[in-house]
Amino acid sequence: MNRTGIVIILLCFLEAVAVVLWERRKARKTMGEIERMLDAAMTGSFSETTFD
Repeated sequence: MNRTGIVIILLCFLEAVAVVLWERRKARKTMGEIERMLDAAMTGSFSETTFD
């Protein structure tokens, strides 16, 4: 395999890692928001701010 092929494979691998990390960040943000909403619901102060 030549040098160009190795570079392309490495770039694809790095892009895949970046996508995985981005998706984990989005999931963590969503879970944090759900946790915040549940805490507010348990204390009786939950109010829907966005209707979609």
